[in-house]
Amino acid sequence: MKISKALKRKLRNIALKNGQPYHLVAILRRNKSIIKVGTNTSKTSPEFTRCYHDGSLGHHMHAEMSVLSRSRPGDWVQVCRFVRSSDDYVMAKPCEYCVRFMKQKGISIVKYTNEYGNWEDISL
Repeated sequence: MKISKALKRKLRNIALKNGQPYHLVAILRRNKSIIKVGTNTSKTSPEFTRCYHDGSLGHHMHAEMSVLSRSRPGDWVQVCRFVRSSDDYVMAKPCEYCVRFMKQKGISIVKYTNEYGNWEDISL
């Protein structure tokens, strides 16, 4: 599903104001409706604690995690990333932890922007 210029501007503004090093937004969709928009945040949730390969724990929420509280099985997620210097999309492929959490929540499809700014799909 293509994102309109107006929605892209709104999403970019949300992403650039997140106070995090990476400016991502995730859009939770049910059919064609937007249910929730989320961004990377320093907020934490025990539900999304991650144990990294070096044994350390991650607690902050990625954009994808922040929308999952409102998700239902069969919903789908779009993830895009912005940089301050351009209006173009950049790589926003979900990490292995986000993919795992989205599978657990029953998300059916994930669309993300690749390194060329084009949309790609992951079927879960």
